[in-house]
Amino acid sequence: MRYRCMVVALCGMFGAFPSVANAHFTLVDPPSAVAIDDGGKGAPPCGEGPASNVVTKVQGGRPLNITLIETTIHPGHYRVALSVRSRSELPPDPDVVVEDGISVSAAIQDQAQRPVLADGLFVHTNAPPRVTWQTALTLPNINCARCTLQVIEFMAEHGPNVGGGYFYHHCADLQIEADPAAGPVDRDWDPRAVEFYHAAFDHYFISANPAEVQALDDGTFSGWGRTGLSFNVYPAGTNGTQDVCRFFSLTFDPKSSHFYTPSQTECQSVKSNPNWLYEGIVFALGPAGAGNCPGGTQQLFRLYNDGQGGAPNHRYTTDATVRSAMLARGWIAEGVGALGVIGCVPVPQ
Repeated sequence: MRYRCMVVALCGMFGAFPSVANAHFTLVDPPSAVAIDDGGKGAPPCGEGPASNVVTKVQGGRPLNITLIETTIHPGHYRVALSVRSRSELPPDPDVVVEDGISVSAAIQDQAQRPVLADGLFVHTNAPPRVTWQTALTLPNINCARCTLQVIEFMAEHGPNVGGGYFYHHCADLQIEADPAAGPVDRDWDPRAVEFYHAAFDHYFISANPAEVQALDDGTFSGWGRTGLSFNVYPAGTNGTQDVCRFFSLTFDPKSSHFYTPSQTECQSVKSNPNWLYEGIVFALGPAGAGNCPGGTQQLFRLYNDGQGGAPNHRYTTDATVRSAMLARGWIAEGVGALGVIGCVPVPQ
């Protein structure tokens, strides 16, 4: 991840910025996603307040100027992150060391990991009563109709705020257009479905949500481990693709199951099944057509366990060898064409 960070603290230069009463910090530039600023109070990822519906148009691969005003001074620092499909992709708040209910310190990423753009910004132990912080971060060179830039502040020597823990949260909505002059589109930000396996359930699962993938990796959902396989997908709403519905079921407790389909007919049918909970649109696939995929894409296969083990499970893979192995175990190919293809996905670059 490339970013350029240029930090300036400006004290006493406040005539050009709005006053914020009883606030901790306010996001001035780019404009905040909330219409009435409450100083970053409230739950993550974006705090509280009515939506401003402001979407700022910016260029990918170019520096984005960020300006904050900190009005209630405590020792601390800031972190900036970016989601490209859903705010649910924004990372959880960092771990905090607390003594007697008062914050002492918070974890800082030494090397920012996507979707974090920068961490440990504006570190300070002392500051004037009101200070303006400014920085410039280079955005990834991507196309995004509505990304969310998140800025959070950790405050040491501070008790928790209602809903927000030891952090204050602000967001701004961005429309990013890739700049050809800045180089090729940054494919590292393309959604990628990562596969996991639960040995006790003998179930497979995929997720293209970075926050969910992180939760699976760190053991928040016990029993799951990576298989080492993954595949690229398209952002939901991409022209010429089909959005994918995701469903969840606990009907077969203690086993749980997820189901994905790009078929709107199938999606509507499963929505009417009381055993399945519709979780929303999660990504998109290129249309499968007759089972053949155009250049630059590859076939995505869906296989069904035929209820083995007492609970349904599907496996999604681009690997023909994996497909053959699952068929040998009695799984059933689903989809169109001779091989059972449910969509076409980008070939990794």
